Amino acid sequence: MADPTGEHLEFDRLDLVERLCRAAREQAEKGDRSSALVTYLEAWEELPEPKESWEMSTQILSSVGDLVRTGGDLSRALEAVGRGKPPQAR
Repeated sequence: MADPTGEHLEFDRLDLVERLCRAAREQAEKGDRSSALVTYLEAWEELPEPKESWEMSTQILSSVGDLVRTGGDLSRALEAVGRGKPPQAR
């Protein structure tokens, strides 16, 4: 039966976001910051709008900020956390 409310689709997207965040954490723990950043940005893109209303947005933004900061770009990290939007991967 179809889900006219779209709740099932939203649940599936949130499940995907959780899996992507878990994968990004594992990548970061292994020292692969570039892959972790790309995976967190992918998770951010999958987060339903309005993104800032989801608890996971805080986790994603702070993780992106940490990755960018440890990569030596403090100004981009502060921008990501302050704006509520992650920077583009370079």
